[in-house]
Amino acid sequence: AKLAVEIRRKNILIVQSVIRMWACAKYRKSARKVALTCQSAYKGGLVREMLDFQHYCATRIQAALRGFLGFLTFIDTVTQIILIQSICRMRRQRRRYVLHTEAERLRRQMKLELLRNVTLCQTIVRRFLALKFVELLRYARDTKAAVVIQTNYRRHVATDNFLWERREHNSAVTIQTSYRRHMATSAFSLTVSDAVLCQAAMRRFVAQKRTTQLRKAKCATRIQANWRRCLASEYFIFMLSDVILCQSVVRRKIAIRCYDNLLARREAATKIQAAYLGYMGRVSYQTTIDGIV
Repeated sequence: AKLAVEIRRKNILIVQSVIRMWACAKYRKSARKVALTCQSAYKGGLVREMLDFQHYCATRIQAALRGFLGFLTFIDTVTQIILIQSICRMRRQRRRYVLHTEAERLRRQMKLELLRNVTLCQTIVRRFLALKFVELLRYARDTKAAVVIQTNYRRHVATDNFLWERREHNSAVTIQTSYRRHMATSAFSLTVSDAVLCQAAMRRFVAQKRTTQLRKAKCATRIQANWRRCLASEYFIFMLSDVILCQSVVRRKIAIRCYDNLLARREAATKIQAAYLGYMGRVSYQTTIDGIV
């Protein structure tokens, strides 16, 4: 009976240890399955988020490109319109300049005709005075006066011609300066707009690159945290199973050690009870015999 009880206790402890090991293995498989499901869901979410981000980036790039192409088309149209306006204005100014030149030429011709008529009149007057035997002093005075008049008139004509030529030169210089300033301003505006567009594109590219790096770092951190949590969970499960197994082994050892002491106590109690019951039986039997006798 003692051997059977001991064998039964050993079998119960073995069955308990096997059941605990099976439960730990099952829990590990379920935890691994749950971890794989979570990882696949997390990776799918990251891929969908990256795909949405790529679609958004492509849309923004297309919008920026279309805006830049529209801006270039607008600049080309405005440049052509300005060029056509400048050509029309140049033709109009040229016509005005030709008309003005023709008027000045006619005015000069009229002045020359007037000078010829004056000279002719002076010649006629001098001839008339010479024919009338004007006094020599008067003739000399008249001659001097005529020379002074001619000198002043010629100086006035020369001054008018010089002022007109100077005004024409200044007008040509002003027109050239205005045209060159307009061309330089147009070129500078185009250069500034191109530089601003290039800076905007470069800053957008750098910002997108930094955002992508930050998102990659964040995703890597999340993956590392999840992986470390999974490893910690597996390590905890293994440690728990090992602790449970060690506890079961220690309890089995303690139970085996205490079994002999408990069995000795039980045997002593059984012997004491048997001796007491024997004694009481004998006393009762002796009392019964005495009563009968």
